[in-house]
Amino acid sequence: MFDTRLVLEFYEWEKLDHPEEINAYICTTPLPVWIVSGDGAVAKTMELKMSMRTKYSNGPLKNLFHSPVSQKESCRQFELIRSKVRK
Repeated sequence: MFDTRLVLEFYEWEKLDHPEEINAYICTTPLPVWIVSGDGAVAKTMELKMSMRTKYSNGPLKNLFHSPVSQKESCRQFELIRSKVRK
């Protein structure tokens, strides 16, 4: 489960601009994590993200879907989540 500290680390933010809203939206329930791999995975998930945000977004803080913008960011976020998973 994400907490505000993990949100900061995940997005590489120095501070939360809307901590109460982010805590209520991201940190209250477990979030599903999908690991997508293969040729063009980053580009294809970015395309899916934009499509889903356009169709289902409920405001700038509730945009339903995240995907990294590069392979480097994808690897960093994957390792971060993997290191936080309870075993």
